[in-house]
Parts: sequence; C-alpha cells; structure tokens
Amino acid sequence: MLINVTFSRNSAQTGRAIYNADDSRPAIRNSILWGDTAAESPEIFDGGTSATDVRFSIVAGGRAGQGNQDADPRFADADGSDNIAGTLDDDLRLGASSPAIDAGDSAAVPGDSADIDGDGDTAERLPLDLGRNPRFVDDSSADTGAGPPPIVDLGAYERQNPRPPGEAPLLTINYTTGRPGSAFLVTGNGFTPAARLRVTVNGVTIGDLTSDAVGAFTATIETLPAATAGLYQLVVASAAGEALAGQSPAVAYVLDQTAPLRAKETSRYELLVPLAARPAGKPAVFLPIVRC
Repeated sequence: MLINVTFSRNSAQTGRAIYNADDSRPAIRNSILWGDTAAESPEIFDGGTSATDVRFSIVAGGRAGQGNQDADPRFADADGSDNIAGTLDDDLRLGASSPAIDAGDSAAVPGDSADIDGDGDTAERLPLDLGRNPRFVDDSSADTGAGPPPIVDLGAYERQNPRPPGEAPLLTINYTTGRPGSAFLVTGNGFTPAARLRVTVNGVTIGDLTSDAVGAFTATIETLPAATAGLYQLVVASAAGEALAGQSPAVAYVLDQTAPLRAKETSRYELLVPLAARPAGKPAVFLPIVRC
C-alpha cells in the first residue's frame, strides 16, 4: 500500500508513474500522481489481471475511486529554480490554493509504530510529513476528505499554515540529542522568501543558505565524531545583517556519548559544524608556551 506519496515528473515507456505487471493488487491512498509522462498509457498501468485500488488521491487524467480528483495539485515549484526536475531544489509542497489540502482520508494514515517524533506515543497516527512538519494541519479551506478535522492533505507534504505578518520565523529540529558524529535536520518556516540567511552554532558561522519562494528551508547539520559533548545552539539570522521579525530564531541540540548516532538525512543544504564551535559553558583551553 502506498499512502501519502507524491509522483511527479517521472517518465517511462508505459505507465507514467506506476507499472503493474501480471496479477498486482496495490492500494493507493492520500497520494498525488501528476505531471509524469509516458509514450503510452495513463499515470497507472495495470497489466494482465492487475487492479490498482485508488482512493482519496489526485491522478492526472482521472481514476475511478472514492475521493479521487483530476485537478492540478498546484505544487510550490515542481522543478525548482533551476527548472530541472529531479534536483534538490524541486519543491513538491502544496500551494495555498491546492485542491489536495484537507482532501485525504485521515483513517488511512498508519500508526506511529517507530515513534518518529520521539514523544513516546506509538498509538498516534504518523505525526510528521516528509519535511518533518506536522502531518495534520487544519487549513481555512473547505474540507473535502474524510474524518474529523484536521483532515490530512494529499501527498508527501502537509500544507503548513503561514505565520502571521510580523511574527518571528520558526525553526524545528528532528532530534535534540545525538552522539558526536550525528547529523540533525533543521527546518525553517516564516522567513522572507528568497532571503539570504546565515547559520551559526555557538557563535561560529557554519554557512549561508537561501529561503525558498515561500520563506522556508531545510538544512542538514553534520557534527564531527571528535566534537566535544555538550549543549549547542544553532541560530539563523540575515546574512545581510537585516533585522528579522522578533529575535533571530534558534534551536538547540545536545551531543552525548551515550545517545544514539543520528543518521544523515538528505536536504538541499548540508552544513558541517567545525570543532571550533565549542559547547555552551565550555570555553576553549589555551596552553601556555614554555621555552626551555
């Protein structure tokens, strides 16, 4: 079963997004199949006696099934600023007027058996989307899906409510602890679109990045195995020295030798924290020079 997945800009000879051979019986829920190409056949090709059960999904060209739509999902920027599909700047999040918003079947979202948000609740439905933002967000648009609000959106990304004008930008981090050598995924929202931003860790600049067309970004923050255990604060500010609304947003993580090693997740920006970034409360030690 495929749940809350997005297919876009794929190409094939047969079956733009999915090719089912022989006697396949896949099920698709809360998904988007749009903008794919093939020499023949629609988005889903069912060969032989195959039959795909599709519900509460957007399928280009249409598909029979409860809650299905044939409507442009209005991605933020499907092929990114470089206009090349399949590169890291592709943005398959939903635009403000997307028909995919609040159009899914919330009951189809699986349980959080792996506790991906680390809150200890494995009975809840998956709480995060592909960008590690909240999976269930109630939008002001009309609900067209199934279940009590907030109803899940279609596709891999949940449409996040924009932050009110003048409100400070928001940073989130996927883990707050990890063994030295871990990588952390930081997500920013509510920044000025296309703003050049500077990232520092405990006062040491680790790199610059640019927010996207809706004022968001994701960045992988890599630490070194030799990094000193302790508390690290990551701050994002304007690279041009311009003031942000409110204080510059920050998140913190703790490096602990007894914590799990957090695996690297791919994002558009990958920034390395040098050993010069010392944990809070642990100043660098300078040894005197002794001449004999």
